[in-house]
Amino acid sequence: MILGVLLACASVCSYTIFGIVAQYYGLNPIDLILGRSCIQSLVVSVVMIMKRDSLELSKSTILVGCLFFVSTSGFIFVIYILPLGTAFILTHSTAGFTAIFARLLAKENITLLKAVCIVSILLGQFLVIEPSFLFTKSLSSVSLGSMEYIGIAIGFFCSISTGLLTVMVTLNKTPKQHMFLIGSLLSLFLALVIGPLVQESQIFHGSSSKVIWKALIQSLFVGSFALMSIGAFSLAIGLCPSVLLTLIATGECITSFVAQVVIFKQVITWIQVCGVVIVVLSLITAILIDDQNIQKADGNLELAPILASQNELKK
Repeated sequence: MILGVLLACASVCSYTIFGIVAQYYGLNPIDLILGRSCIQSLVVSVVMIMKRDSLELSKSTILVGCLFFVSTSGFIFVIYILPLGTAFILTHSTAGFTAIFARLLAKENITLLKAVCIVSILLGQFLVIEPSFLFTKSLSSVSLGSMEYIGIAIGFFCSISTGLLTVMVTLNKTPKQHMFLIGSLLSLFLALVIGPLVQESQIFHGSSSKVIWKALIQSLFVGSFALMSIGAFSLAIGLCPSVLLTLIATGECITSFVAQVVIFKQVITWIQVCGVVIVVLSLITAILIDDQNIQKADGNLELAPILASQNELKK
C-alpha cells in the first residue's frame, strides 16, 4: 500500500512538473503536442510489441482514442493560455461531468449530495476564473481578454471530454494502451499537419538548426513528465484502494496553484483561494460518495474502474 501511495504522489508531482516546465519554456502548443505524442507513441508501441498486443480498431476504441486526443491536446493549449493553477482547476475537476455521463449512459443515480458537489465544483471554478464582468478590478487579479476566455472554454471542453471518456472506457472495457496509442497518433498527425502552418512553431520554423533542435529536445523533455505521470499512476492501481489514489490525484489542483505563486510569482486573490478550497473539498466529497456507491453496488455498473481511471485518463 505504501508503494502505491508513493507512486500516486509521484504521478501528481510529475504532471505538475509537466505543466511548470511547459510554461517555463514557453513552448508553442504545436511543438509541445509533437514532443509529447512522439515519446508517448514510441513507448506505448514498444510496450504493446513486448506484450504481443495487437491494436484493436473497433468503433468504441477509436471513439475513446479520439476523446483522449481531444482532452490531452486541449489541456496543452489551456496551459499555454491560462495561469497554471487555473488551467489545472478547469481541466482536472472532472468528477461532476463523470457523474453526469454515468447517469446518462449507465443510468447511475445522482444523489442530492452528489448534485450539490457538482454545483459546488462549477462554483469553485467560476471563482477561480474571476470573470471581470462580475468582479471589479479591485478584487480581480487579472483582466480577462479574448484569448483567456478561449482558454477557459477549451478547459471546460477538456473537462467534459474527460468525463465522457472515463465512462466510455469503463463501459466498453477499452484497453487503455490502445486508447493511448490512438490518441497519441492523432496528436502526432495534428502536429505534423498544423505545424507547418503555425509560424510561431520553433520546430517547423526555427531560425536555425540549433533553434529547431533545442525546441525539439525541450518538447520531448517536457512530454516525458506526462508519460512518467501516466506510468506511475498505472502502476499504483491495484497497490492501494482506488478511492485513495483518486484523493491523492486531487492534489494536482493544489500543487499547481502553489507552483503558480512560488515559481511564477503570480499573485492569487482571496476569491481564487476560496474557489480552490471549494473545488478540492467538493471533489473529495464526490469521491467519497462514489466509494460508498461502489461498496453498495449490485454489479450493474462497475464504478471502481471509473475511480481508478478518472485521473489516469485526464493525463
